[in-house]
Order: sequence, then C-alpha cells, then structure tokens
Amino acid sequence: MSKAKTSVPSITLVKTLAAHKKGISSLAISLDRACLLSGGDDPVSIIWNLRTGENMQEINCVFHGPVAAITWIDLGAGDRKAFVFGCADGTLHLYWRGDINSHFEFVSLTIAHDDGAVEDIAYDPVHSRIATAGGGTFTSLVLSPPKKKYISKNIHFCDGGSSVIVYYLESHEIVCYSVQPWSLKWSKMLPTRIGNANLGLNGKSLFVTNLLSGVDEYSFPSMERLQMFSHPVLRNFPLQVCNVQDGLEGWVVVGGDDGYARVFSQRTGQLLMTRPHGNDELILIVSAYADGNACLIATGSSNDGPSDIKI
Repeated sequence: MSKAKTSVPSITLVKTLAAHKKGISSLAISLDRACLLSGGDDPVSIIWNLRTGENMQEINCVFHGPVAAITWIDLGAGDRKAFVFGCADGTLHLYWRGDINSHFEFVSLTIAHDDGAVEDIAYDPVHSRIATAGGGTFTSLVLSPPKKKYISKNIHFCDGGSSVIVYYLESHEIVCYSVQPWSLKWSKMLPTRIGNANLGLNGKSLFVTNLLSGVDEYSFPSMERLQMFSHPVLRNFPLQVCNVQDGLEGWVVVGGDDGYARVFSQRTGQLLMTRPHGNDELILIVSAYADGNACLIATGSSNDGPSDIKI
C-alpha cells in the first residue's frame, strides 16, 4: 500500500529579530510561546518577546565566553519563568523572573565542566533535575559519571526522568545511565558520527545529524535505522535537528550550511519545504514548538559577524 500524500504546510515569515553581533549558537521557545531565548558568540543571551519582537533583556557573558546551550525550566511558581544557559568556560547560569512585569534576575552560577564548553542542557520536569553535556563527560546537580575522551554532544532524559542518555560526537556512541541508583544501563554504536541528536516527541524515535548525508531516524531504544532525511552537506557542520507535531503531522526541522533550513514529513520522509534565511548563511540552530493552535519555527544564523533570528 502506498503512503498517503503529505500536505505541504503553509509557513510564513512573521518576524526577523536582530541584535546579536556574532553567530547565534542556541535558541529556546517558551512553552507558552510568549518568549524566545537566544544565545550567541557575542557572548550575549537575549530574551525576546515573540508577540512584539521586542528585545526585552540582554545578559552579557563576556567573562564566560559564548553561550553554547540554553533551555527553559519550570520552578512551579506560576508566571515566574526561569531558564539556564551554559557557556564556553563550562559554567551553568540560572536566572528567574519574580513576576511577569519584571526582568530576569541572576540566581546562581555552577561550574558544570572544567574541561570544555557546555554543549547541551537537559531538564527533567518530573524530578526537577538538570543535566549537561560537554567536554569529555556530562554532569548534573547530583551525579558524577565517568569521564570519556570524546566530546559529549547532546544529552536527554528518558523513562520519565529515571534515565539519562548521552551522545558522543566522534565515537558514534550512545550511552544510557540509570539515575537512581547510578548505573550503566546500556551502550550502543551508530554507523555515523553524531553531530546533533534529538529524541522525538513520542520518545520512540531518535533523530541524528550524521555529518555526511543529512538526518537519520532511528527507533529508540533499539537503534534500528528507520529512514533518512537527505539534504546537501557542503561544509560538514553539526546542524541542529528538532521534531515538532503540527496536528496529526509530524515534522522534522533541520538547519543548513547553504542559507536554508528544511522541513521534512516524519511520516513519509518527504522534503516539504526549504526556508531561506540568508545568502549562503550557516544555519546551525533551529527550534520549534506547537500547541495545537499554531506552530512556531525559529532559525538562527551563525555568521562571524552580525546574525539574526527568523520566526
């Protein structure tokens, strides 16, 4: 039986956000779609109002280096939004907002890695845990796992927050640990390097930028390769990939090294559209969020000079 034809989504550019003086290295959309966090090589973190496009607040990280990872967290306090970001010097910074009309305030600084940048941050809302990947290891607020000689590129919680998955760039390795008690659950190898990894919304699919031919989808946790989302790879950068559900249709969104971000159908593997960002700009960072009423996709350019975000 042939697959049903996939409808091509209508995606419209609604805003261009410009303030970063160097490449954008991280993006995160808040769960209520009201705010966007961006981190750059400036090194600055910016909080944007997604409804108006206003630059609400800038946080200068000049003493800690480029902002490599950023994510929203929930402190369980209503409108009191909070977020954490990680920098090139391995530090993790926590900010929160007391009420909807105030600025975000500094809460704490933690040295997460002493051997390299914070590459990725995972948040477990069930147990209020934060874990980070970077350098040759990964850390959390309570765990001290063994160090490896390879770069830990991404990190995710799974199994309802009781397990954590770490992805290593050069060794092709994926390692799963049980959180409490701390123990190795399993370790598996992929046939390609892992430029970026994203655990799908259903927890049953893993999307990996393979630094060779595009994005591979694997069943999780068996790691059987299901399909490939092919796109040109010209400059071999670790492009970010994300998964979003718009109604009944699942999309796979990936950055590009040719000035375009791409949207694929998860069901068919079909390329639905390319979204231009700029003339041959490097689009390393993408983020997407859908709530049933609308879907937001954010792409960030990673230039040597001034870089912007498109919504």
